[in-house]
Amino acid sequence: AVLRRFCTVASPMRPPGSEVLATLCSALYFAAWRPTPRPLWQLATWFDVTSATPRSPAQQAAIRGLVMSTLAGDAGRGAAAELRPELRTALAHVLVQSAGTGLTPASDTALKFRHEATEALRSAGRAYDLS
Repeated sequence: AVLRRFCTVASPMRPPGSEVLATLCSALYFAAWRPTPRPLWQLATWFDVTSATPRSPAQQAAIRGLVMSTLAGDAGRGAAAELRPELRTALAHVLVQSAGTGLTPASDTALKFRHEATEALRSAGRAYDLS
């Protein structure tokens, strides 16, 4: 029912934001959604339109999880087979996108703490590897 409402309200060319799209994908995944061609077309169109939009690793995982579970079932593969080639490519792109490392650069405070911890361990005669 939620996906039907999204498809009614949202435009294929103006997709929901990354957070909303990822939340929708999580909900569909946990609801064990069985795709049909029209809703899958809408999702694939949104994935295609937003392919250049930055996503957090959690958002990528939610979207990737839905696409994997969709394509793992016969109904999903059948619905995907009815999509235009560029939308099937958009689904494949979701699967192969790099999730990134999930690591953020260390702050100055963290680097200073690591340096101080290293010096304290060295002065105590303990080996400490910074990597």
